[in-house]
Amino acid sequence: MSETAAKPVRRDILAGIKPRATREPLDDEAILAVASKSGFAREDAPAASPPALIQPSSEGRDLAPPAKTPLRRERKKSPYNESFSAKVSLEAMNAIYEEANSREIQIGRVIDEMVAAWKAATGK
Repeated sequence: MSETAAKPVRRDILAGIKPRATREPLDDEAILAVASKSGFAREDAPAASPPALIQPSSEGRDLAPPAKTPLRRERKKSPYNESFSAKVSLEAMNAIYEEANSREIQIGRVIDEMVAAWKAATGK
């Protein structure tokens, strides 16, 4: 091999590509407005002043202050925390889902009710 052999020149495949124009960052006030409409609150926001107490009615009974609404979205607490998996027929699966969806309850509750009905029917 001769030492005078030229090394291959690498092509820069990105040479002709121009970078995209960058977007201007969003205004913080616009972000806060959208977040508050969606039910989110700033974590570093100062705490709101406590609501004023309602004055007693003419009957002399004290009324409770209005309930405090949560600023953050919360998941409902569920007693169903065990995992269960089973192969069932399509008919049984559709019946379970239909019952849960029609009553807007969790599938675990439907299964619990099925077990209770089975125990009541068999006397166990």
